[in-house]
Amino acid sequence: MLGPALIAVFLAAGPPAPAPTPPAAPTPSPDFRREYCSLLTQCDLKPAPGLCSDEERTALPGVKYDDGRCGHARELSSRGLSSESAEGFAVYRFLGKRYRVSYLVEGDLPMSPARLAFLIDDLPLAAKLLSRLGQHRYTAEYTDDTRRRFRGSKEETLTGEATLVAGHPGEGWMAYFGRGRSKVGFWRLGGLSFAEFLFEPHPAPASGLKYALKIVVTPDNAMMNRIMTLGLFRSLVQGQIRQVVDDIDRASRRLAESGLDGLDQDWTPEERARIAQFLRLP
Repeated sequence: MLGPALIAVFLAAGPPAPAPTPPAAPTPSPDFRREYCSLLTQCDLKPAPGLCSDEERTALPGVKYDDGRCGHARELSSRGLSSESAEGFAVYRFLGKRYRVSYLVEGDLPMSPARLAFLIDDLPLAAKLLSRLGQHRYTAEYTDDTRRRFRGSKEETLTGEATLVAGHPGEGWMAYFGRGRSKVGFWRLGGLSFAEFLFEPHPAPASGLKYALKIVVTPDNAMMNRIMTLGLFRSLVQGQIRQVVDDIDRASRRLAESGLDGLDQDWTPEERARIAQFLRLP
């Protein structure tokens, strides 16, 4: 529902006011080019023609370009995120930074893939459903006509903006890239993050779907990298994610049990029609 997309930007790492990522044109800085060029070259992908020098194509010190480092970039490339676009440059450069921390949350949801895809494709409606039928308040609004870019929040703790850079809800696979601010335990963090979300029918009959949410953040220094890999910090981050997933679970069950008759009067005719369409899905 709303959770995977918003979590992509909520759990961003880095300093309180990170420098913005520049577009690919006209000329990216040498440091940014190095992160972009080394990742694509070392992962056997093609950077933009004429952009990378031989030195910039070499591996970053201390970085091992294995499946864990290259997997997201290869998947994005196979799904059409061009290395020559400004958007592609920003994402690949981010994934190529030296310090990187990944989080993985897997689980089940009591709804069909078709229903989940429907709600991910209408984030404002999903946010309202979570707010009314879950335990926390969410907001979401699209910021362009393509409905690929949006901003969202979860109460007073999480805010952010993100872009769907590859995939589609109907495919059961999506990748988001964005900027967010979050409060995780004692830490208040802000910066960029990347998330990959996939879901598929559960192998057990009548068990809904299984999902996997993979989040990548890139601390700016070794100290923050160390903090974000600690068990305590990981537990706090995963707790934030689980809280959103629990709201999705709770809202889904309540809506399935009560249907349209269980909704109050604060729903427009258009929203009720969309929810009715949702409930007709298998």
